[in-house]
Amino acid sequence: MKPLFIFFLIIFSVKSFSQVIISGQVLSKDLESVSHANVTITDSVGLILAYDITDKNGKFSIALDSELATLKLNVRALNYSFHSEIMENKSQEFEIHLFPEITVLNEAVIKQRPIRQRGDTINYDVSAFQEQKDRVIADVLKKMPGIEIEPGGRILYQGNPINKYYIEGMDLLEGKYRLANDNLPADAVSRVQILENHQPIKILDSVVHSNQAALNIRLKKNITTTGTAELGAGFTPLLWKANLTPMFFSKQQQMIASYQGNNIGEDVSLQLRTLTLSDLMNQSETQTHYNWLSVSNALTPPIPEKRWLDNEVHLGTVNFLTKWKNDYDFRVNAAYYNDYQKQLSNSKTTYYFPSDTISIVENRRNSKLTNHLNTKFSLLKNNKSNYFQNVLEFKGNWENQHGMLYNLTDLIDQKTYKPSYSISNRFNTILPVGKQFITVSSHISYESKQENLSIVPGQFTEMLSDLIETFENRQTVDFERFYLENHVGITKQLGYFTLAPKIGSQFIAQNFDSQLGNQDGALVGESFQNDLNWKQFKNYFDLNVQFKKRNWKVSLDLPVQYYLFAISDPNLEKISTERLLALPSLSIGYQPNSFWVMNLNANLDNQFGNINNFYFGYLLQNYRSLERINTSILPHTFSQNYSVSVNYKNPIKSLFGSLNYRFSNSKNNLIYNQTMDENGNSILVTEENDNSSINHSVSGKISKYFSDIRSTVGFNTNYTTQKQAQVFNGELIYFRNYGWIMGAKINTNPWDWFSFEYDGKVLLNQNQINKHPAHKINSFQHSFSLNFYPFDNHFFQFRTDYYRNDFNSDKHETIFSDLKYRFTFPKTKIDLEARWTNIFSQDYFTTVSNSSIYYSQQTSKLRPSEFFLSIKFSF
Repeated sequence: MKPLFIFFLIIFSVKSFSQVIISGQVLSKDLESVSHANVTITDSVGLILAYDITDKNGKFSIALDSELATLKLNVRALNYSFHSEIMENKSQEFEIHLFPEITVLNEAVIKQRPIRQRGDTINYDVSAFQEQKDRVIADVLKKMPGIEIEPGGRILYQGNPINKYYIEGMDLLEGKYRLANDNLPADAVSRVQILENHQPIKILDSVVHSNQAALNIRLKKNITTTGTAELGAGFTPLLWKANLTPMFFSKQQQMIASYQGNNIGEDVSLQLRTLTLSDLMNQSETQTHYNWLSVSNALTPPIPEKRWLDNEVHLGTVNFLTKWKNDYDFRVNAAYYNDYQKQLSNSKTTYYFPSDTISIVENRRNSKLTNHLNTKFSLLKNNKSNYFQNVLEFKGNWENQHGMLYNLTDLIDQKTYKPSYSISNRFNTILPVGKQFITVSSHISYESKQENLSIVPGQFTEMLSDLIETFENRQTVDFERFYLENHVGITKQLGYFTLAPKIGSQFIAQNFDSQLGNQDGALVGESFQNDLNWKQFKNYFDLNVQFKKRNWKVSLDLPVQYYLFAISDPNLEKISTERLLALPSLSIGYQPNSFWVMNLNANLDNQFGNINNFYFGYLLQNYRSLERINTSILPHTFSQNYSVSVNYKNPIKSLFGSLNYRFSNSKNNLIYNQTMDENGNSILVTEENDNSSINHSVSGKISKYFSDIRSTVGFNTNYTTQKQAQVFNGELIYFRNYGWIMGAKINTNPWDWFSFEYDGKVLLNQNQINKHPAHKINSFQHSFSLNFYPFDNHFFQFRTDYYRNDFNSDKHETIFSDLKYRFTFPKTKIDLEARWTNIFSQDYFTTVSNSSIYYSQQTSKLRPSEFFLSIKFSF
């Protein structure tokens, strides 16, 4: 109840007065509608309290909360006289008449505002944020206040992921939008639109409300043929890069095709990752991401991949969308990539127990080859009267990994081979029947996966030597999964309410087989084998109730779920378990005016263990981890989750900010017991023991654009605490983690010949074990870019990245410096670019990390000092 109390305290402490609606129409003296007129409500000194822009009919409507007795109504429109009048603070309608007026401006320059809002649509003028060095739209997006691009390419608006990425209102890439973001020339884009409260299904627009935002790219031309191309080479070693990405956009068809390849540390396969939340949820329902076996992998360094990634990658993709008759869209998305990566690293990991300390030293030389194929066919009809979607998708993934590891005692050879395949089909339709909408949905998928792990010399000899000769460990896993879900629902609007009941069923059948043997094919005993058959049935009824009136939005979800589990294994007594759950969720949104939005979310959740963490026989996961979930009790986690957020936006002043608080309390029925010997070999089993995990998080962001000096400034902070329990070497340990992140970003282009970029972050981390301080890590990251344009068509950049990790009295510092020169051929879009990276030849980077029980210091081999020359152009 505390978050609920805080939420209403915020609301009523900020605004404790009633709301009024000021509406009306703006007309000329000839009684013609005046569109695009700015209508503002101000106080006596001119402070803007709320505003709107008239539509094509000259109409406006402004919701206002103010305790002032009188207000001022102001109307401005181009080529018309200014109108202002005093009014009472009450709901009322106006008919305002403007008279033509021509104003002579002496040597005045009229500038269009860089950010404008029209209803729920915020328009960012690309030319206001673009500078000479920017080539693709991602370069410009990251400067726009309120918008962020994470290192993985995901786009956030006001700290939350967007739910769709459109190009001219069309969803060509369905969540894999980094391909467009990293290759669409910025010169082809006129503006970027943020669609607030975006409902992707048009038939449900204004019926089922949404709190999420979408992003839409508006192009300069109705028919656009564009794209990027680059070809380059360098040394040392011999370096190469190729990129050919043509694009075509029209009102009837869209296409993005691409071939990309390089060995310069750019992981272009990331452009094929799904980034939107709704599309990720669709994938998670129909395909698992289980990984049981692995070689000993190094931690990913927290620096740009171009600094450390030793790769050779080839990617090809074709994405095509065409409009058919009767508003149907047909889309094909096909992609394949071949990616070979190498990594050299060494690490020292120290485990802290209340009565002991264990240190492990590992030197790794790893390589991985991945082949991935993904093909998707989609048919979509999405208009105001009908919704139909069918998506057929096939995926294939083939991964080989090889690792050589030296732990100061043995040289250990590790190999994995992991082929996997999946096919799925998603069908959804929504039809109007009378005054309600009928929804029918069906998802079906099949997945097959094999994993093979070989370790030489064999490990856990003390445990296995009496059972089998263990010169080599050979662990195999075979997994199959069938998924089927169907549901039907009704959506009906009753005044301010929308009722959406649905009923459905879900069936999941999974088989998990694993065997541990040796080089001769001999198998260890039954306790090292699994033949698990898992069947899961779920029948559910869900009633979603939404309420929307003026500035209030309330959504109440009341699901009732019946689960039936049938689990069998020769090593396990047959389990048949039933569960009946009611897990309500509540969301309240309040928008006192056009600047502020406040939200409260509360929900209950229950997650059952799955086949990936429920197997009775031992499983050798890597060379020093042997795991067993030896319980006949189905794992489950019950969670209470609360969040409160306050968002502020002022497009007129180009100012955006947000403040968030999140709390979760998760209760588990099982606890993990990890036993580790002096060599670092660990055996993980489970015990029946109720325990909980408590998390708190407070975060804030603010960003502003200063148009006079063409500068965007942003600050962010995040404070988190976590508390949970685990058993290590037979001892129950309670641990806490405290983390605080503070960051700042500055992008300024005050003069035509100079711009400056800064991105900094400070990370503070403190652990406690049984209320005693364990270890503390402080990290500092600073990046500076100085950009010079001394002459027309010439560009110089000097960039420095500074990293420091402090652990107690140990300090690790690394400085990277890069130079870039670019010449643009006059009257063309062709660039000749030279880059010198890692000028001072930093060879290694040290990463410091910690968890509840360990501290790890890892040193990773970096890419050497490199010189690269390329020619690239947009078309």
